[in-house]
Amino acid sequence: ALMAAGVTLTKAWGLAIEPLTLTGWQLTAGGIFLLPIAAIEGLPDALLTLTNVAGYLWLGLVGTVVAYSLWFRGIGRLPASVVTFLSLLAAVTAAGIGWILLGQSLSPWQVAGAVLALGAVVTAALTSASHSAGDVHVPGSSVHAHAEREDSPYGTDRHGA
Repeated sequence: ALMAAGVTLTKAWGLAIEPLTLTGWQLTAGGIFLLPIAAIEGLPDALLTLTNVAGYLWLGLVGTVVAYSLWFRGIGRLPASVVTFLSLLAAVTAAGIGWILLGQSLSPWQVAGAVLALGAVVTAALTSASHSAGDVHVPGSSVHAHAEREDSPYGTDRHGA
């Protein structure tokens, strides 16, 4: 629910600041939220190794800076309905990488879930493409009409063009 709200608000309000700055503030807010939990749990007993530091750098640079920069770029250019469904690809991608690179097995339920998620993303993209072409379909009928695209009050049309 919070992610959907964030996508919708970012799309509606636009990016008044650079995506990297927005990402930094969001991650700072998340870190502040986690501080009480860290205070209760305490720090790990083991010392950090070079492997740990490399892992943190990878997560910080690739998993956060690059990923969030691309995410906010996508939010700015795609309709909110498509962006929301793209979030489903995170789990599918993680499972696929685990299967391909780590040799992990997938249960039939996991494969079915991946197919369902991919189908939802494709359906959302095709529906958005249909609407951006100006086609309007009246549910429950075979009536199709052509509608003009309306400009958004946010500087770009509602389809991110």
